[in-house]
Amino acid sequence: MISNLYRGFWLIWIAIALTMFLIQATTIDVVPSLMQDEAQITDYGRLALDPSSPWSVTWWVAADKPLLLWSYIGPVLAELGYQLGGPDGLGTRIIALFGGVVASTMTLGWLLKRNTPALVSGGLALAFLLDPLFTLSQRMARSDSWVIACCMAACWSLASSRTKSPACKSATIAFAGMLTALAAFIWPSAMLLFPLIIIELFTSLKSTANYPLTLRRQLTLISYFVIAGIFMTIILLLPIRSQLGTILNDMKDMLALNVSSVNGSGNPFTIIFNMHQWGKLLKALGKTLSLGIPALALWSILFKRSWDLLLASLFTLAIIFMTLVYEFRVLYLLPYLLALSASYFQDLRLKAVKSRFQRISTSVLLLVVFSSFAISILLRAAIASGERQGKDRKLINMAANAAIGPGNYNVFLGFTYEFYYTGRALGWSLYTPYIQFSYDAAGNWIRNNDFKPEDQFLKLMSRMDYAIFPKDKLSGELPQQLKASGLRYCATIQLSKSQHTVSEKEYGRANEVLMWFLRGSKGYGPYVIYERPKAARASMHHIGATAKNTNAKINVD
Repeated sequence: MISNLYRGFWLIWIAIALTMFLIQATTIDVVPSLMQDEAQITDYGRLALDPSSPWSVTWWVAADKPLLLWSYIGPVLAELGYQLGGPDGLGTRIIALFGGVVASTMTLGWLLKRNTPALVSGGLALAFLLDPLFTLSQRMARSDSWVIACCMAACWSLASSRTKSPACKSATIAFAGMLTALAAFIWPSAMLLFPLIIIELFTSLKSTANYPLTLRRQLTLISYFVIAGIFMTIILLLPIRSQLGTILNDMKDMLALNVSSVNGSGNPFTIIFNMHQWGKLLKALGKTLSLGIPALALWSILFKRSWDLLLASLFTLAIIFMTLVYEFRVLYLLPYLLALSASYFQDLRLKAVKSRFQRISTSVLLLVVFSSFAISILLRAAIASGERQGKDRKLINMAANAAIGPGNYNVFLGFTYEFYYTGRALGWSLYTPYIQFSYDAAGNWIRNNDFKPEDQFLKLMSRMDYAIFPKDKLSGELPQQLKASGLRYCATIQLSKSQHTVSEKEYGRANEVLMWFLRGSKGYGPYVIYERPKAARASMHHIGATAKNTNAKINVD
């Protein structure tokens, strides 16, 4: 009977998770707009499969080379999604979206093994699956969902080992070590979840009545975890062994960029008390409307404090504070917050607390699930229905064909990442600088060195046949630099009859930021195209009939 109930529970969960997947897939082509992260991550995957490629949209201008990444598995998944899904690039988002289903399922299994009631575990896993920040990460084709899926699988394996026989316990702990190593090769941010895995590892070493563990046995089990992780690391390094030296140097440069952007913020022991960093954290959660799970965790902490989880959470938070505090690092706090939320519901022996606050706590959990559903499913679907015309990816394809066309051209994308998939399909070699982000005094993102160092930038532009820039970004020294490199104005591309951009004066800065995290840019374009006069200019194609089919207008002047 219990087995049937357990099987039925999992079938219901799988049905719900896949239904949410299918609903989200109907709007994933529109919300958000084509973004920087998906182009860069996919390109990392392309470089992993073709490390000798002479072009990249993660171009290190100072070194005049592409940046390589040792966490190559997540990008390769994105690249495979592109190869299987077609030139519009939707396959990369579908892969990430399915990773969210796997991650929430692994989280559910882990919470159940931590003795969280089944309905509570299901509610927490569903809240996580639909969390606005988590779904945004998937819709941007990031690798975070697969990282979290792997780490939660490791935690599930460790939690399930508590009641295993000695032989099975050794195997499950070793398997968790392999999963931990695998997660690090999916995306570097996996390290933010390692403290949670370590907490689960030491919890799994506690003796039980059936299987007492001596200190020697505990050390042996830890060695199984470590050795299995090292073994998996060696296996995963083999495909990139010839590029390992270059990769390590590139990763050192990338890390230096991230850390230097927050120099002066404090040391690891005091930075956790930095109120400015806490302000950035709250902004990141507020901007993405990802407040439900943090609120539930705070509510749960009022009644039960799991000190090991709290310390692990604070340690991870200190790591985040030492680098750039931005949305997709804050995302990695959610598994910690889920565990903290579950800890209250696990101890139902606190009768006084249960009788007084259990109904309130359950209501809060239901509210979190409903709010996540309303934002991630209903609100984004409403936004997508109103913006499908202006964000039709066919517009980008038509613009690229009209302005440049197919050919083996060197094309500089002035942070116009929306041309990445189309450019690849047309045979272009694409270049975009890898840049350093930092914060101003108010905690806003700033970019001061988009095209630096200038001499190397001019050297790069002298090799370009074409360059594509957003019309409103072509200012300052850039036009003179383009002229100095030999590029001349070619065309201005207008993708639709009205490309009205919502201004801060109309709706305010806060609303504009919220809408950006919900839908990305409101539409694509307009763009300015520069070309090298000696390059053979692609013939302009008459696309009026095609444009009419999409209820949009493309003008190339």
